[in-house]
Amino acid sequence: MMEAIVLAGGKGARLGTLTENTPKPLLKVGEKPFLEYVLAYLKKEGVSRVILATGYLHQEIQTYFGADCRGLALAYTIERELLGTGGAIKLALSQAHTRTVLVLNGDTFFPVPISELVNFHDAHSADITIALARPREASRYGRVALERDFLPVSVKNLKVYGFPWDGYFIDIGIPEDYRKAQIELASI
Repeated sequence: MMEAIVLAGGKGARLGTLTENTPKPLLKVGEKPFLEYVLAYLKKEGVSRVILATGYLHQEIQTYFGADCRGLALAYTIERELLGTGGAIKLALSQAHTRTVLVLNGDTFFPVPISELVNFHDAHSADITIALARPREASRYGRVALERDFLPVSVKNLKVYGFPWDGYFIDIGIPEDYRKAQIELASI
């Protein structure tokens, strides 16, 4: 069984009124929520269970998806107070049934071939492997920097590797990219 945590708890403040009453992962792209594209990709790649790490308007996500999405089992954690990325991951890991767990952002579509990523991870006996994108607009994302609230403390004695992949990447965190997703993902 392969499991994933999808971080889906942020407020999406940079999207303004779009996320006033709708959590960012539920924003529609075409006829379905953005998060449904992420879940479909995970199902296609062999993931059988996803833990949705929710927070802001969590009930909307739970109501929409329920306990499964097209045969993909779903579990939920609810961030009742802001825990940051690291805290959200730690809370979600408490629900995991397997030792190796994928972690993805619920507002990013980055369809890395998971079998290649896992093979790379295993071949290096890694503790943590981070899939690295090379987006066209690198200035918005910056350089590879580990999450400030989780990884610097945790990686002291861990083997951390980067897995570069040049495939498709989009993050709907700003209005311009959300509009771009409407065009680029609608055909998937």
